[in-house]
Amino acid sequence: MKKILIIYNPRSSQHAAIEQEVLAPARQLNGWMVGKHAIKPTNYNDNVEQVARLVSDGDLIIVAGGDGTVSIAINGVLQSSRDVAIGVLSFGNFNDVAHMLNSCRSVGATTAFEKLVAGYCAGSLQMIYPLDVSVNGQHWRYAPCYFTVGLLAQSTTVMESEKVRKKLRAGHTGTLSSLIAAVKWYLKNHRQNFLPAGSLNDSPMPKKTTDYIAVNGPHVARIMKGGTWYQDARKFGSMVARLGRFWQMVRFGLRSIASGLELQETEQDIIKFDTPSTVEMHAEGEFERAENVEKIEVKKAERALKIVVSE
Repeated sequence: MKKILIIYNPRSSQHAAIEQEVLAPARQLNGWMVGKHAIKPTNYNDNVEQVARLVSDGDLIIVAGGDGTVSIAINGVLQSSRDVAIGVLSFGNFNDVAHMLNSCRSVGATTAFEKLVAGYCAGSLQMIYPLDVSVNGQHWRYAPCYFTVGLLAQSTTVMESEKVRKKLRAGHTGTLSSLIAAVKWYLKNHRQNFLPAGSLNDSPMPKKTTDYIAVNGPHVARIMKGGTWYQDARKFGSMVARLGRFWQMVRFGLRSIASGLELQETEQDIIKFDTPSTVEMHAEGEFERAENVEKIEVKKAERALKIVVSE
């Protein structure tokens, strides 16, 4: 019997919609064994390990949530080395992965969940190639869309503040509300957030560099334009930026929306810091402050992901 595993976050601000649009239709499926896994309030790595233990060869994995939930599911699948297909449904604030895969929620008699199941049955699949990020020589995370180090990474912590979470639970969701919260954070915190001194691919990073950005998909935070490197097995785009002054951030934001980020195509980036440092890192909805970082390496994952295309 075919098996579906639904991965979702029960503490999501859009959990009621997940119940109605995903979990309820799943109960009506015939000819499928349907399981569900709720993301636990523990930590990122614990959830990844739990997903890795649950998946089996031949499974259809449906992820209903924001980019953080999607990141957990994808990292769990890649860590498991199982041959599965993944479908993504957007129930978050930015939903970069779902938008990259053209797999967002739909309105109508047929739910987006049902369309993903139909796509899987029809064999509508595509292969994508995530970024593979390592820190001090140890694997840290797979990232389908993007990875950042520095000021932009740290700004994402505002989404975890109780004030912002309260607004999200009250229904103030979406890209605009999230961007307003991020702008407010930037205006309070932008002056002292520079990357530690170091080099990118053996070339010294400019003084007062605030950010390193690696991009694999067409969007970062929904609005900044990237590219379609997620379809390429080796290449991605990257850049360093100085965003410590307000006018620099404004210029960066307007350019990234209008014409796209100023990215250089590469197959590997190696960041080395002059001394072991504390740095802020972010990949698709998940933030971490890492200590004693000497080297960060970004390249393409050796293994591709099998993604379901909606019918």
